[in-house]
Amino acid sequence: MLPLKNRLKNSTDIKKVFLDGKSAQNGFLFLKFCPNNLQQSRIAFSVGLKHSKSAVKRNRTKRLLRAATEQFLEKLKPGFDIVVNIKNIAPESVNLEKTKRCIEKAFLFAKLLK
Repeated sequence: MLPLKNRLKNSTDIKKVFLDGKSAQNGFLFLKFCPNNLQQSRIAFSVGLKHSKSAVKRNRTKRLLRAATEQFLEKLKPGFDIVVNIKNIAPESVNLEKTKRCIEKAFLFAKLLK
């Protein structure tokens, strides 16, 4: 579970990331990120209806994304707001190891890791 200080929950902050942020993608993940003026980075996860009509499957995917991102919290550079989106992929083909690799490569490409 992500600590509260690392959660991006305010919808205006998320909209700001989408409008002003830069992007990076790898595999089935798409990142939008922009700097904030805080001592820590905050992360939000977005899984749309195109991924699955079932809320159960979308929530499962969000849990997998959170679990995969947890191990990179210490390595993340401070001061960024990040929104992680998932592209159109079958919910059954998303697993933890694949997600960890894609998140790590996307963070490296975006130069968000120390």
